[in-house]
Parts: sequence; C-alpha cells; structure tokens
Amino acid sequence: MSNERAPYTDSVEELLRQRATLELATSSEDGLPWLAAAYFAARDPFTLVMMLEREGRTMQNIAANPRVAIMIQDGNPTALFAQAEGVARMVEAENRAFADLIAAKTPESAPLVRLPHLVGVQIDVQHYRLTDLPRGWLPARDLRRPATRQPVASA
Repeated sequence: MSNERAPYTDSVEELLRQRATLELATSSEDGLPWLAAAYFAARDPFTLVMMLEREGRTMQNIAANPRVAIMIQDGNPTALFAQAEGVARMVEAENRAFADLIAAKTPESAPLVRLPHLVGVQIDVQHYRLTDLPRGWLPARDLRRPATRQPVASA
C-alpha cells in the first residue's frame, strides 16, 4: 500500500484548520432545502464534527435525509474555498468529545458548543470540490474519499 497523499489533500487540511465555521445544507423529507452555519472541527480531512440543536430544523432534516452539502469559505470568492457532499449522522455518545475538539480549535465557540440542548453530528465527507482563483483552480479540483478509507468510528 502506498503512503502517497491524494492531490489537494494539503489544501483541504489548510482550509479546515483556517476556518471556524461551515455552511451546512440539508433538505427535508419533502425536499425543502435548509441552510445553517456551524462551528466545526476535523478528525481528518473526510470526517467533520459539529454540535447542532437536537430539536432544530437541521437535525430534523438529517434524520429524514442524511445526505448533506457543505461549503467552507471566508466570503472572498477569489480565495480558496471548498464545496463538499457527505453523509451526516447524530453521534450523541460523542457530545463531550466533539464539543471539546471544536472548542480547542475555536475557543470563542466553547460557550455555544457546550449548550445542553446540542447534540454531536459527524459528517463523513465523500467528495470535495476546491476552487482557488490565484492557483488557477477554475474549474474546481476534485478530492474524493479514498475507496479504502472508512469513516472514523464513533461510539
């Protein structure tokens, strides 16, 4: 087995380190779209964790349809940004661990991510599309979850 990293992995890791929040798109059972922002942390480039309102619309949508889309960006359309698709799932047993990971990455998020009505959510990213105009990445560059890579197990 090769230890070679897929092209663009370093760019995804850079973006995941630099950005505190992401936009999370979900849809209801009826197909109605919904968009939310959330603090997040990365266990690895393909495993993102966040805390969401247990009874909120985003969690209702994830329960009905776990397929999600995300965007990680800073608002500058010419700077590196990522769009991705993945599968989200509630991982309540990891609430404290997820909140601690997020708070360690973004200390100002600690009071929010530790609220008692939030629940841990893990997104297993399947595919990234990276755009970076200064690097000439338009059309976007693709980074897919390696076929041999399984999502990080959570209790």
